[in-house]
Amino acid sequence: MKVLCIGLATVDIQYLVADLPKRNKKAKTNAPLIAIGGPATNAALVASRLGSEVELLSCFGENGFTEMFWKEMKDYNVHAYDLMRGNPFDPIIASIFTYQDNGDRSIISSLPSANSEILPLDNLTRQVYDAILLDGFYIKSILPLVEQLAKKTIPLVLDGGSWKEGMENLLPFINIAVCSEDFFPPGCSNSQQVCDYLFEYDSIEQVVITRGEKSVLYFTKEQRVEIDVKNTDVVDTLGAGDFFHGAFLHYITHYPIVKAIEKSSDIATLSCGSFGTREWFKEIEKIDTL
Repeated sequence: MKVLCIGLATVDIQYLVADLPKRNKKAKTNAPLIAIGGPATNAALVASRLGSEVELLSCFGENGFTEMFWKEMKDYNVHAYDLMRGNPFDPIIASIFTYQDNGDRSIISSLPSANSEILPLDNLTRQVYDAILLDGFYIKSILPLVEQLAKKTIPLVLDGGSWKEGMENLLPFINIAVCSEDFFPPGCSNSQQVCDYLFEYDSIEQVVITRGEKSVLYFTKEQRVEIDVKNTDVVDTLGAGDFFHGAFLHYITHYPIVKAIEKSSDIATLSCGSFGTREWFKEIEKIDTL
């Protein structure tokens, strides 16, 4: 199965801390973990690790981390298209502080600084994909491509981590919206309002809302299903939502949607059991991947 992830790539610098220092104070900790991250990128990595053939469309450009980006894509067998390749580009640096007591995290990061018009439209529109994930970044740049891809009978899946400017232009092409409980379109303050808003778009047939350690909610226009999440000893929640989306993209090509949600939830739970966004990959074989 072949899938495409479209969206953000970042450089994640992650510290494990007891707490953040107060103003004008310092804190010492072990050396940070440094890895390529971002919603679409993390999703691409886990979909590949689960066995999908994966392509990633993002912006990374030429900077001090470029070699690291391409090495990670090669190491995890992800074929990447870089909208800014060959052009100077400030990478998005995310400083992440993961708390030792419960695995929660605080993140400070910069916003994407460019909307490139250098799009490999012809090559991507000729590809045959089984599913496509969009994380809502670079909407202005990717919209012409999305319009072309939407003409095919491919499920277009939204990673709705949070509402982003211009997302109303992307939603008419989305078929399945997989949102966090922090995803609130204008005028929405609860899950039912979010569903009502999304179902106003004719293309959206199914909505999934993840809620951390709480059950996952699945909606169609006719039904509501609540899917339990397995308990685990949480070490680190960084990327868990991204990994849910990547697993969902993989599983939706193999299973009915409720089963795909259950297995994606298992992957997200597994990712919370160790520090960092890579260590847990070696444990994936514990999950029945298909």
